[in-house]
Amino acid sequence: MFPNGTRVFYWNAAGQTIYGTVQSSQRAADGTLILGIRTDGGTTVSLPAANVTKV
Repeated sequence: MFPNGTRVFYWNAAGQTIYGTVQSSQRAADGTLILGIRTDGGTTVSLPAANVTKV
């Protein structure tokens, strides 16, 4: 669903749109898909796939 290299975006707590690229994915114990995303600003975040959108 979100292979490595997929371009995505999400909104941060301040309401800003953040763009990035999926670097990794893994399943949490409860089955939630967690994505490792490298933002265009250079930081790495981990978010549930349900909270991001493909560009």
